[in-house]
Amino acid sequence: MKHYKHEKLQHCPFCGADAEIAVMENMTTGTVKFFVNCTNEDCVINRHYPSEEEAIKAWNEQEQYNYCPDCGSYMLNSTDGTKYCDKCKSFK
Repeated sequence: MKHYKHEKLQHCPFCGADAEIAVMENMTTGTVKFFVNCTNEDCVINRHYPSEEEAIKAWNEQEQYNYCPDCGSYMLNSTDGTKYCDKCKSFK
C-alpha cells in the first residue's frame, strides 16, 4: 500500500492531525481503492473511495470540530454561532 500526503487534504476533523492518502490495488482484479487516513495512530478514522478526487472531496466535507484551547475537549456549536465547551462550561 502506498501512502502520501496531498496538499488539498484538510486536517482530521476529529483530532486535528494531518491526513494522508493510501492507495491499495487488488493484484487479482486490478481494482484500486483510495483511502484517507488520519496520521494520528490513536485516531482510527479512515474511509475508502473509488478515486483520489472523491476521497479528498468527501474527507474535506466532513464536519470540522473545534477544540477548546483550555482543556482540549470538543467544542460544540451554540445556536448563536459561538462555540461551547461542555467540559469547561464556557463559551469561546
